[in-house]
Amino acid sequence: MHDTQGTYRQSASASDWFNYASRYVGCNHQIHCLLQFERHLDEGLLRQAARSLVEAEPVLGCRFVEDFRGPYWEQRDDLDEIEFCAVEETRHVERSLHAYVNRPVDSYRDPQLQMRIFRTPSEDLLCIKMTMPAATPAG
Repeated sequence: MHDTQGTYRQSASASDWFNYASRYVGCNHQIHCLLQFERHLDEGLLRQAARSLVEAEPVLGCRFVEDFRGPYWEQRDDLDEIEFCAVEETRHVERSLHAYVNRPVDSYRDPQLQMRIFRTPSEDLLCIKMTMPAATPAG
């Protein structure tokens, strides 16, 4: 659906709303995937892949909007400014990872898909983080 300004909007499902609202009762409403590599990854290629995912699955390029008439997904207008894949050089991967996965995601302000490479001198740990409302098949 498009509004009068041409912005893409999609009504949120009951599952989307439930998963989004669960953040108010202590749930971080995120899904994480960790992949460990015995070498360094090409972060430029991962950034391109993330952007391709956002273009292929429109909800990943949207923000979740609370509205008294009913919540909806609205296409972001700042996709070119978002860093979908960041690199963090660290010797304390576990501590850095813990801080990252426990950082709250605001489904209005933050991207629905985020990737971070935790880089040590010899290997990488890739963390893919997605919000539950954007990742669930009912949404």
